Amino acid sequence: MRWLAAFSIRNTVLVHMLVLGLLLMGTYAYLNLPRQLMSELAFNWAFIRVDYAGVPADDLEQLIAIPIEEQVRNVDGVSSVTNRSKEGFTFFSVKFESLSDEEFEAAYQELKDAVAVVRLPEEAEDPFWLNFSSADFVPMVSLVLAGDMSKKMLFDTAQTLEDEIEAIEGISKVDLGGVQERQIWVEVDPDLLHANGLSIGIVVNALRAANVSIPGGLLTVGSSDYLLRTTNQFDAVAAISDVVLGARPGGGAITVGDVSSIEDLWEEAKVRARYENDPAVTLTVAKKPEGNSLALTEEIRALADRWNERLGDQGRIAITGDSSKQIASMLGDLQTNALFGMVLVVAVLWLVLGLRNALLTALGIPLAFLATFIFMWWSGASLDGNSLFGLVLVLG
Repeated sequence: MRWLAAFSIRNTVLVHMLVLGLLLMGTYAYLNLPRQLMSELAFNWAFIRVDYAGVPADDLEQLIAIPIEEQVRNVDGVSSVTNRSKEGFTFFSVKFESLSDEEFEAAYQELKDAVAVVRLPEEAEDPFWLNFSSADFVPMVSLVLAGDMSKKMLFDTAQTLEDEIEAIEGISKVDLGGVQERQIWVEVDPDLLHANGLSIGIVVNALRAANVSIPGGLLTVGSSDYLLRTTNQFDAVAAISDVVLGARPGGGAITVGDVSSIEDLWEEAKVRARYENDPAVTLTVAKKPEGNSLALTEEIRALADRWNERLGDQGRIAITGDSSKQIASMLGDLQTNALFGMVLVVAVLWLVLGLRNALLTALGIPLAFLATFIFMWWSGASLDGNSLFGLVLVLG
């Protein structure tokens, strides 16, 4: 390596420019590196569940499992498909090949489009989708919305807050906990039904016909595919009441509202959340791999503060499970260890080689770290528990 030392001595200006460039680019890379608690691992799996209450496994296989499996196997990137059917539901595990994050997102959307083409029985529930990564086990941050407010206001506020958090660039998804689904109950009066010469089957069929969402297949235009669907669904309770069941003998229409009472209710709670003795909803936030946990958490904190001002005495939003505190602590430990290591290096070399040589040698520590940050930023790596452990280990 003597030639390198001789070259550096002869070209001091070039060396100084390279060091300056390393300082600038390394600092820029350090400031823009994503920060998270642990490295995110994508499993490249997707899970699909379709519920069809009361239907035996053999019928589910013929009506739902086989048609869906035929479509799924045609999706690019799918490695294997496993299906299991039991009474009332059928479940699919779809394994993809080794794909990048962008390729997996595209394949996952293609999988959804393929399943949407399958014409499911009208009584079957819509497919439930799930795919997860290691970030789902260690969320970036969790929020709790609680307060003395009605269920409708609590759930509507949680949905609005979820939309605003998901709109932040770098946020992957937000999972709600403790939210009950809205349910519309139509309670038919048997006496009114009999007096009008109607049956419960007429009411069921009329409601089903007036509330439809029918997939129409794919329309190919050039190189683009468009998913077609016919929709005519209820958007208000009054629309249910106005559904026509038949005609009166003396003229006029018999509607659902004439023979039943309609209530806007909530499903039975499967999960109950409370915070400081008030009803609550939890929001668990996960970020995209390129997102910066520290910056994103600050944005979410600012959003929570604005919501707290808006809610006033009606409710409050608290931040829980904040991983950014651990990340900041780990970065602080790295900086402390780096500074302490430099001091020890300078002290030992000063005693052995003198102060001038000690200072020159000590410059290699920050420059080596800056060069590492440039490579990490270029390769898409992040500052997390694994990388920080490696840096501290090398520093030692």
